[in-house]
Amino acid sequence: GDFITLADMQYMAAMAHPGGGRNDIPERLKRQFSVFNCTLPSNASIDVIFRTIGCGYFCVERGFTADVCEMVSKLVPVTRRLWQETKSKMLPTPAKFHYVFNLRDVSRIWEGMLVAPAQAVQSVGTLMALWKHECCRVVSDRFTNKKDVEWFQQRIHSLVTAEFGEALEKELHADPYFVDFLRDAPEATGDEGEDVDLEPPKVYELVPTMDALKEKLLEYQTLYNEQVRGARMDLVFFRDCLVHIVRVSRIIRLPQGNALLVGVGGSGKQSVTRLATSIARYNIFQIQLSRSYNANNLLDDIKNLYRLAGVKGKGVTFIMTDNEIKSENFLEYINNLLATGEIGGLFARDEIDEMCGELAPVMKREQPKRPPTNENLYNYFITRVRNNLHVVLCFSPVGEKFRSRALKFPAVFSGCTMDWFMSWPRDALVAVADHFLGHFDIK
Repeated sequence: GDFITLADMQYMAAMAHPGGGRNDIPERLKRQFSVFNCTLPSNASIDVIFRTIGCGYFCVERGFTADVCEMVSKLVPVTRRLWQETKSKMLPTPAKFHYVFNLRDVSRIWEGMLVAPAQAVQSVGTLMALWKHECCRVVSDRFTNKKDVEWFQQRIHSLVTAEFGEALEKELHADPYFVDFLRDAPEATGDEGEDVDLEPPKVYELVPTMDALKEKLLEYQTLYNEQVRGARMDLVFFRDCLVHIVRVSRIIRLPQGNALLVGVGGSGKQSVTRLATSIARYNIFQIQLSRSYNANNLLDDIKNLYRLAGVKGKGVTFIMTDNEIKSENFLEYINNLLATGEIGGLFARDEIDEMCGELAPVMKREQPKRPPTNENLYNYFITRVRNNLHVVLCFSPVGEKFRSRALKFPAVFSGCTMDWFMSWPRDALVAVADHFLGHFDIK
């Protein structure tokens, strides 16, 4: 090929601290760089950051009660302490290499809390239930066994007792769940205009009972089977199945919400994702694997998803299983998508100009003060892609590949919220057997 000379280039690199399965880089390479060690902010700084975010949303002007607003300020240091204690107790090991906790986790807890509207959080008890739900979803859903989950639950209760007293700890829900699909759609009267929205309102609120949640999910499953031809879904809604649907639904409803579902084959990862996607009224996409499918085909599929999510503004769930990863290059593209939203050389210059031209009136409507330069339009396009395109990776923990991919493609783990599918409990097996054999006449 032609000889290429690269001139006037500067390299900026970043790496995590060595340890926990990560190797150091050679000294001969390190000496070429000016090294800066970025330490964590102090406890006071972390509290100021999240108190500003939390109290900025939970305020009287938005309709929250004074008690709730006051309690939010007190929850900031408690959340930080819970995160710090978990980080020091749950250390990564070869079997639990994904037990890595950073400030992203605290951000995700508060991101989930800021979704709840004032009408759903009118008491301190509901706020504490919301806080516990978000902490469990972000931190303990990645734990691989019941013992670790029980330790985390115990730490939540002991911290609440120490900070707020036993009275509030006794009021704390044992296992709270919040969802945004319990409300029914408003009934059409015939007098509405053409642009009226008759979709069910999405209010992030506490699930009253598991039976009510099961009943609602049965409705959605019936609706899914009516809408999707040739892919009938027949899920048995035992408790663990309900919980996983709540978890996946929570992840994909958030902007930049990507999920990593880890469980052995046949544990229901794809079925749960398909139902959660249908509930959210998103499009769903899964690559059609064939013998000739290669990286270029994957890039073409991703381009179509970018157009759907970025230009048309549609919500899309992109399911990818480890069986569909024919080459490790596939994960390189997914890693870039999760890390920055950009994949180098995905679009030609004329394609970018065409898409930016389509987005100009949309950006002007949403952000009238932002000048519609090419750079601003492209950044707006990438932001829309990241907010609307939800990657759900379904991996099996069996074998060495899972661990090696975590080291090679860090954004696959850091850019996703993890949900670990433990083995189904006995009541789940009984429920499935009863569902399929209960009406079978055995003579």
